[in-house]
Amino acid sequence: MTVTTMHISLVRVATTWLPLFLLFILLALISPLFTDGSLAQPADASMTVTTDELVYQPGDDITFSITIDTGGQALSGDLMLEVYPPASPRASDIFDGESLGDELIEAGPDLAGEQTIDFTTDAASLGLEPGGYPVKVTLVDDGGELLAASTWLAVVAPDQRQPLDLVMLFTISGPPERNPGGDFLSTGLLDRCRNQPPPADSLLQHLQITTDYPDIKTVYAIEPLLLDQLQDLGDGFTLRREEEVTDYPADSMEAADAKACLESLGDMAAADNTEVLSSPYAFTRLPLLAKQGWSDGNSQYRIGDDTLAGALLLTTAPAGAYAPGLEITTDSLRYMAATGNDYTVLAGSSRADIAGELKQGDVSHRIRDISGERITGFFADDGASAALLGRNPDPAAFMAVLANAYATGEGGPLLVAAAASPPALSVDSRDRVYRALSEAGWVNTLTLAEARDRYRPDTEPVTLLRYIDPTAGYLAQTYYQRLSQVHGRYEDYRAAVDSHEPVLLDLSKLLFTAESDYLAGEEARPGDVNRGLEYLDAVERITGDEFDSLKIDVDTPWLQRDMDGTATITISNSAPHAFNLNLTLEGDGVELTEDYQTEIRVEPGAETIRVPFRTDGWNRLSASVSSGDTVIAEDSAVIHPISGRVWIVIIVAVAALVAGGLYYFFVIRPAGVSRRPPKSKGVAK
Repeated sequence: MTVTTMHISLVRVATTWLPLFLLFILLALISPLFTDGSLAQPADASMTVTTDELVYQPGDDITFSITIDTGGQALSGDLMLEVYPPASPRASDIFDGESLGDELIEAGPDLAGEQTIDFTTDAASLGLEPGGYPVKVTLVDDGGELLAASTWLAVVAPDQRQPLDLVMLFTISGPPERNPGGDFLSTGLLDRCRNQPPPADSLLQHLQITTDYPDIKTVYAIEPLLLDQLQDLGDGFTLRREEEVTDYPADSMEAADAKACLESLGDMAAADNTEVLSSPYAFTRLPLLAKQGWSDGNSQYRIGDDTLAGALLLTTAPAGAYAPGLEITTDSLRYMAATGNDYTVLAGSSRADIAGELKQGDVSHRIRDISGERITGFFADDGASAALLGRNPDPAAFMAVLANAYATGEGGPLLVAAAASPPALSVDSRDRVYRALSEAGWVNTLTLAEARDRYRPDTEPVTLLRYIDPTAGYLAQTYYQRLSQVHGRYEDYRAAVDSHEPVLLDLSKLLFTAESDYLAGEEARPGDVNRGLEYLDAVERITGDEFDSLKIDVDTPWLQRDMDGTATITISNSAPHAFNLNLTLEGDGVELTEDYQTEIRVEPGAETIRVPFRTDGWNRLSASVSSGDTVIAEDSAVIHPISGRVWIVIIVAVAALVAGGLYYFFVIRPAGVSRRPPKSKGVAK
């Protein structure tokens, strides 16, 4: 290669790559000017902040504990504390706007690994009046914010004003753990009955906290299906895990744990500081059932009340009702009102669905649907409910809501209710909240019944105009299609059997379990949906077997002398209980000369019905028994009417046939035999 050729090649390389190289250098130099400091946050680092108390008076010291994990990196910067104006935990951005004040916690600490920094100040130093404030702690350097964490401050100055009335509604529920045959598929419910260590959804915590804080009142919505399963566990049960099957008799330790758990819930329900609400047998989305036009909600509440009374030994039926998820629509309100419940709780967001204006300051309202069914409704505080009983509970935020309500003198009651089932609040966090409430002289807890008596609505009923869209999601839609198919079969069976029959109760529980939001909800997993389908298959199989016990037979005379006759209808029932059925008789050219009973009751055994009729010729009479849209059994028979003239023809024909036969045997046949030539004899050789 010559020097000239090499020079040309270098020039080409330089002219090709030099501009790109210079552009890269330029971007590297100017990128810090456009980079948000938050982008520089260490990926694996984290920070949390807590306070030593949930509530403070203006003169109290406030100690913040800031725990920092640098994620294996070395960090340095200023640790700052900022306080923002009072806000609701439901606000889209609680740190929107200017801060009320800030303090330097520590300047330029060198941070490595995990360490906790305590910082003590007081409300006066922060310039805080009584109320609930969001607090933000940040680690910042020249490049911006490295780490951030937040909490809430509740500052209260108790005075002579009326205490804040508070109603707390907790739920106790869980997924179905039995298969349709009654065998248990897991020990999840049994684990909740043990406190070694106590799980977050421990069932024993409720009696414990009721006993530890007798002055704090709590309202409970307990899922009857959960109680039903506890009773089964206590009576002895079978556990199926894949191929492994284990039987636990009634005297086993596992059964004893379930019995003790159920007894603790009964003791809790009987305490003076608790109230138990009526609940549907399985926590389900009642608006979806109502949208289908089904009456299941009524039966769910009735069976639920019977289960509550039997499992918890309640002496009186609950007066209030709980709607799972606090979801109540114009269509589903009747489920609670029509079953005798007097009051309930709605989500705070439902205020927007009330036709007309709500009277300012009223906390309860007489709410009605389009048909006129009505019930007293309390609206929950959605912010406080989310803070205490939502999916991500924050006790500090909850107390901040109470502090704001007390400081502004909004009156009461402030009602918090669980929409998520069960609440995610840990046992320790709940104990911390109850301890703070018991020490606060400015909060007065009520049951919902007490709130109803104290805050009775004094206005005309208002109309709830709230509707929902059909369930979304492929799995949920497919499931509800199958549920609708089986539901029709169930309704036909329910119409045919007396309501007190045990088989109907068992079948209803299977269907209502299949309607559980744990199995049919939009958040249900494929495995849960499949288990729900097993329940639906069982409902379909049982109704089929029950209806197969019914047979019908139609019998008409083989030959009858005229056009009038009587058919005999025999209906047999091999089931141990009676059926209430619809009987249908029909046939072209057949007139029933007497009215027959179309609605019949078939007791075990056989029932015979005689039906007179008139026909215009040879026709077929059909009979069937049905319930609703289901034809259970059917049969038919041919009618053979013979007139007087036809009878003469038949007699003559028969006589001719007989005469011809006799003539053949006695005349023709002997004559033929006599004319037959004799057999030849062989010649002897």
